[in-house]
Amino acid sequence: NLPRKEMTKVSITVPMNKRPGDDITFSNPRVPDQKLRVKIPSSTLPGGKFVVSVPGMGPSSPNANNFSREAKEALDDYSRAYDEWIEAEARYRENIPGVVYKPNNERLKKFDNLIHEFPDNLAVPIDAVFLRKVVRRARQNSSKRRKTIEMQANNGGVGGGGDAANREDGEGRVMKEKQKEKGPSRTLSLRVPGRGCVFGKIIFDKSQFER
Repeated sequence: NLPRKEMTKVSITVPMNKRPGDDITFSNPRVPDQKLRVKIPSSTLPGGKFVVSVPGMGPSSPNANNFSREAKEALDDYSRAYDEWIEAEARYRENIPGVVYKPNNERLKKFDNLIHEFPDNLAVPIDAVFLRKVVRRARQNSSKRRKTIEMQANNGGVGGGGDAANREDGEGRVMKEKQKEKGPSRTLSLRVPGRGCVFGKIIFDKSQFER
């Protein structure tokens, strides 16, 4: 839930002592005691009217931008993948003479381009600091859920009655949480030719090369 700016249209009458191109000040009806300035359009003469859109009083806290759990997990996945790429880039550049690469500084740039993907009309703009906080909290919550599941699995489910079904279900959820942190697992089927000079025919499918 990302609240947008609420705009209101206001009709303004041009004073008789003003001309097109002049600046005039008017009160924002949505925000008490707020004054706004606007330039008179070239097509509006003294005594005429024109319409402008003014913003309302929206939320001021960054926490007003409430991401769904799926969005938070997606940001966490993106952050982990970006960090892994930075680590690989650092190992690669170690072998290039004269190249100075600071991975810690590069990690801080992970959200610099991502913030431009959010709408421009948000009531509270999203910045990199806010996204880092979202990822940090998502990892904390994931860690808490994993520890809770592990405790339930070790205690045999709620009540400690040794219920095998609850224990197996808890262990399965623990494995899924751990697998999610490590990334998705993939199984590859490799065909190794045997000895000799006659080999079987292998037919590849296009879907095998899709990522």
